Amino acid sequence: GGGGTSPGSALVLGGGAGGGSLPGVSEDPAPAVPAHQSDVGALARIGEGGPVAARDATTRRHVLSCEACRGLTDAQQRAHLLLTGLTVVALPEAERVGVLARVETAAHAALPVSAELLIPYQDEGWDEDVEPRSFSLLLVLLLLLIAGILGVGLGLLLTQTGADELTGAGTLPEDAQLISPPPPAPSATVSPPTLEFPAPRTTVFVIPPSSPPPPSPEPTVAPVPEPLAITLDPASGPNGEPLTVNGTGWTAGVEVLIEYVDPAGRPTGSQAVISADARGRFTAELAAFDPENLPGRHVVRAGDGEVTAEAAYDAQP
Repeated sequence: GGGGTSPGSALVLGGGAGGGSLPGVSEDPAPAVPAHQSDVGALARIGEGGPVAARDATTRRHVLSCEACRGLTDAQQRAHLLLTGLTVVALPEAERVGVLARVETAAHAALPVSAELLIPYQDEGWDEDVEPRSFSLLLVLLLLLIAGILGVGLGLLLTQTGADELTGAGTLPEDAQLISPPPPAPSATVSPPTLEFPAPRTTVFVIPPSSPPPPSPEPTVAPVPEPLAITLDPASGPNGEPLTVNGTGWTAGVEVLIEYVDPAGRPTGSQAVISADARGRFTAELAAFDPENLPGRHVVRAGDGEVTAEAAYDAQP
């Protein structure tokens, strides 16, 4: 800070020095910065770990697909962890013991503790004056069984009685059969009695026709989501030109931060905040104003903290 170095420049120098310090503290070689990578500060911020800022989301997606840049951020992360450990080791012994004790206390406070899950056995004792509840349940089951047997016997008796009434044949007692006289000899002129049976009862059941199945609902076609993008109107013009920024494909209701960035990747201070509607769209107004009045390609960057989208604006002198 005293030498006039900005925070962004210091982060770029620290990002390059972090990878170069690996051979001094470990056996890993120092990674080389890829020729196509110009935003070393963003790589250094990603290598420090933690959540990725909205301005670094594009660089983060590039790191995931570029093996050279991913190797550089991994080396910076290892160097960051090694230098942090060396900082603790380099402390005086009295201060180092205190730092480690506070770290241990914080770790114990953050870790979960196990709770006792065993329930102690309680001997309720046996009350001899109170009859156990199982006896009452057994008595109820016994009564239900007796009632079922009586019902079945009564049903069989009524069924047999009805059959005797239909056939007209009763059951004689055993004593009456013993003292009854023998039947008379059949005579040619005596005709046998005619037995008459009641006509059987018929019951007609009408089965209604089955109803046709309901028509199947027509399949609904889900709408195709729009791609995440922003467009500018106009796409070129002088410094300070008012721009109309249109966005599509955003999450409904999310707040989007829109920034105007100069050719060096630095925010100019011209920005706007707007919320996406239910369809994920928005329209915002932004001034293409660069305090340094640099000509050339400027960038309008929109992000919601998770995803970003960019569009170029050609500032004409």
